[in-house]
Amino acid sequence: MIYRWNPVGSRVIGNQRRSFGTGFEWYQDIQGTMAASDVSFHRLQDGTGLLVVANSQGTSQNGTGRGSASIFEFNATSRTFENIQTLECMGAADVEPFNIPGEGDFLATASRQNESFVLPSALEHRDHATWDSEFSVYDQTSIIWKWDAVRHQFESYHILAKILRLFLTPAIASLIDCEG
Repeated sequence: MIYRWNPVGSRVIGNQRRSFGTGFEWYQDIQGTMAASDVSFHRLQDGTGLLVVANSQGTSQNGTGRGSASIFEFNATSRTFENIQTLECMGAADVEPFNIPGEGDFLATASRQNESFVLPSALEHRDHATWDSEFSVYDQTSIIWKWDAVRHQFESYHILAKILRLFLTPAIASLIDCEG
């Protein structure tokens, strides 16, 4: 669902019911998202508005761990967001659209982990270290995408190396020459 800010008057709160006063109101239901972990809005250099959603999971329970970045374009005529592209990601965790003057519009997608998530009921007896090791893994490649105005979509621009997370104990850290 997409909500918008309504600073005055009545607002729609769902199922076409109304409430009076300021606040967020329902704007649009969107299809093609599942377990959204991040949402960003970006205005392209040509003025087009894009809504980008990082979907940390696939579209079914069997798709756990597989995710995508859904790209929605704002249609000024219908005043709705329309899905124009889906970028495959593995456990999409974050999306960051940005512009580099003279170069164009870009989108960074951060993929998280290839491992399946543990169900919350199984987490009751896990300590912080176990939680951190299982849910802080960024073992998938992340990608920088560049907007192609002619094709009206993002194209793969640069693949980032997998992030390897090291936990250094004081004994191991003392063996590494950090001065050098």
